[in-house]
Amino acid sequence: MAVKNHPLGPLFRADLHVHSRYSRFPRLRRLGIRCSYSSPVSIYRTAKARGMDLVTITDHNTIDGCLEVRDRLGDPDDLMISEEVESSYPDRPAKIHLNVFDIDEEQHREIQRLRNHFEDLCSYLRQNRILASFNHFIETFAFAVPSEPVLGNLLDRFDLFEVRDGARHSTYNRLMERVLWQARHGGYPKGLVGGSNAHSLRRIGLTYTASRAGSRKEFLEDLRTGATMAFGEDGTLLGMTGDVYQVIGGYYRSLLPGKGDLRVLEKIQGLAVSLCSLPLHLVFLPFFAVRFHFTATRNILLQIQRRLDFLEVTAFRERIQKFPESLAPNRWSGWSGKDAVDPELPST
Repeated sequence: MAVKNHPLGPLFRADLHVHSRYSRFPRLRRLGIRCSYSSPVSIYRTAKARGMDLVTITDHNTIDGCLEVRDRLGDPDDLMISEEVESSYPDRPAKIHLNVFDIDEEQHREIQRLRNHFEDLCSYLRQNRILASFNHFIETFAFAVPSEPVLGNLLDRFDLFEVRDGARHSTYNRLMERVLWQARHGGYPKGLVGGSNAHSLRRIGLTYTASRAGSRKEFLEDLRTGATMAFGEDGTLLGMTGDVYQVIGGYYRSLLPGKGDLRVLEKIQGLAVSLCSLPLHLVFLPFFAVRFHFTATRNILLQIQRRLDFLEVTAFRERIQKFPESLAPNRWSGWSGKDAVDPELPST
């Protein structure tokens, strides 16, 4: 049921970017470290408690989290099976992350088969009308707005772009909103989505996508037609540091006897790494690492903003210079302003 107490009126809400314990770090797979240690059922219940009308989990290249909720809770009507798919842009060292929504198990298997072939993957998603949002758009191209041909290609291929990520700084999210709003005005009516990108239960549902839909079916149609907006919180230093410490704590617990599903060798390797890194954790290394990342990212994004400002001013000047003088007569020619009189101010 749509939320009724929102300033914009009744809204149907969904956090479209959440990770469970089924998400893993590809580069740390040998150690068995996960991106999150949240149980799928806990994610579902937390999202519902925070007012989400539709719940989904977008684990990396797997739908196991969604399937666990379905199997344990009896396939609830407000559950949508989704995943975050990693692919690569052709001829560029760029990893692309897509959230694909409302899929089934057969579609998941085909998506995973095609995910290393970007062109084929895009064709399959388009042919089967599978909803897909482009995540981390600017980060994908090494913190730069892609060239015009690449930008046009991506805008043609995808109808949804994540413009508010609860794990990204406000500077990043505002820049994404700016780029996509400009795309809308340029003839690309793209849908804007948001999600918490939560790796713990703390931030689930605090960033979300909403529309004026009254049902799941209407909401999905709003996603298709670009009638959604992104709302909620941006990423903060404390919020992201909290996520990092919760992931570290979850990993430590998984190394204990009888906990987690790591093999014996993985636990031995993990214990060795943990004993070496524990002193660094105790001196707040994760906090300073997150802070450094936030600061460095913000500085790069501000440079991109200034570049966009310059391009907009330059384009405006070029349009003014091309504007026919006959269509814009200078009604003030010959007026020096010396006879101007300040308007009288009302007496108080």
